[in-house]
Amino acid sequence: MLGVIEVNKDCYDPLKVSVGPYHHGKPELKEMENIKLMMARQFVQQSEELVEDLHDKVTEVSNEAGQYYAEDSTEGLEDEQFTQMMFLDGRFILRFIFCLLRMTILTRMDE
Repeated sequence: MLGVIEVNKDCYDPLKVSVGPYHHGKPELKEMENIKLMMARQFVQQSEELVEDLHDKVTEVSNEAGQYYAEDSTEGLEDEQFTQMMFLDGRFILRFIFCLLRMTILTRMDE
């Protein structure tokens, strides 16, 4: 299976955005980090929960979440860095989905 992944590596490597530890911190994906941060902030602003409460929820599950990744994929990430990454990426994904759904609804309303 790993041989197939290596042959098709371009199919798995992100072009614009990194989510999770596998490609975290790669320089070619750094530009998108600012956009992720902006979208994550928008998510928190529209949430009824405090950012600290949301962060605490991620902290509660981050150790377990880290166990689902390949052993060496989280090397170099301290526990708090991993938690911060999961917190930012999770909020980014939720905001991205929200924006896609909203665009779809608005497009349907325009039709």
